[in-house]
Parts: sequence; C-alpha cells; structure tokens
Amino acid sequence: MTRVKEKKHNKSFLLRTAALLFIIYIVYALITQQTTLREKREELQQIYTQIADQQARNNELAYEMDSEKNGFDNYVENYARTELDFAKQGERVFVDIG
Repeated sequence: MTRVKEKKHNKSFLLRTAALLFIIYIVYALITQQTTLREKREELQQIYTQIADQQARNNELAYEMDSEKNGFDNYVENYARTELDFAKQGERVFVDIG
C-alpha cells in the first residue's frame, strides 16, 4: 500500500512540476511578446512621423515647382510682350506714340 501511495505521490509531484514549468514558460513568452510589441509600436510611430515629414516636404517642393513654373511662365510672357511686341490672341494693344 505504501508503494502505491509513493507512485501516486511521485506522479503528482512530476505533474505539478511540469505544470509549473509550463506556466513559467507561458509567462516568459507573454512578457517577451509584450516587449517586442512595444518596440514595434514605437518603431511604427517613428515611421509615421517620418512619413508625415516627407509628405510635408513633398508638398513644399510641389508648391515651389508650381511657383517656379508660374514665375517662369510670367517671365516668358512679360519678355514676349515687352521685347518682342507680342500680344495674346484677341487682345487689344494700345501704343503710346507720344
């Protein structure tokens, strides 16, 4: 009878030890995953910030390009009017001869 109790006690002890080790492993895995998740979230936030900065820079460059293009177009138009005596189609040009 004592041998049966010892075998049950040994099996119970091994089962408890295995369960405890499994629980420790699960807790370790969860902590590791939470740490990794926090790091990835911070990395993602940095990437979002970089994207916002780049989009702002792209908008500035697009505005500058449009401004330069309009400025260049205005320069060409002004040069054509003053130096080459051109006029737009349908436009009346008055010349001061005095």
